[in-house]
Amino acid sequence: MATAPRVEPLRDDQMTEEQLDLVKHYRRDGQLPNVFRVALRNTKLFKAYKSFGLYTMALSSVPARLRELAILRIGYLNKSDYEWGHHVRISQEIGLSNDEITRVKDGADAPGWSPLEAAAIRLVDQMKYESNLDDTTYAILIDGIGEDALVELINTVGNYAMVSSLLNILRVPLEPGVVSIDTILD
Repeated sequence: MATAPRVEPLRDDQMTEEQLDLVKHYRRDGQLPNVFRVALRNTKLFKAYKSFGLYTMALSSVPARLRELAILRIGYLNKSDYEWGHHVRISQEIGLSNDEITRVKDGADAPGWSPLEAAAIRLVDQMKYESNLDDTTYAILIDGIGEDALVELINTVGNYAMVSSLLNILRVPLEPGVVSIDTILD
């Protein structure tokens, strides 16, 4: 059963020209996702966060596949339907199969991951539950993606942990057609 949003997403006709301009590049097929409509309720904070969020979402040197595996994992661990659903679509667009996306739920020890992919998933679990990273996982990630990308991946996971918590707490509604965590992918 869906629960009502705690903060209503702004409609286009409620946005200022500044707000519309801030999110003009985030529209997809003409639609602005609700995460931005809610974030714009505090335009000052949105402006401060925008560069960091964009960097972790699309501009860092972390390979897209590892980035999406990590984001899916934190979305799943945080039980964020919104984060999960939007990143299922992004993951499919960059070439992850539905089987791989579903397997993220089973974690780093599920069969089929490369050592680097398993380490990226393990990083998420260790950050969430220990606020740390073991030496073996660290070594695999350093060897696989290097120091700069590892620092970026850690920041990406931290960012999406924060965002998925915000989405849950504010009960940001899924848009029509966006899958939930419980959806079976064909």
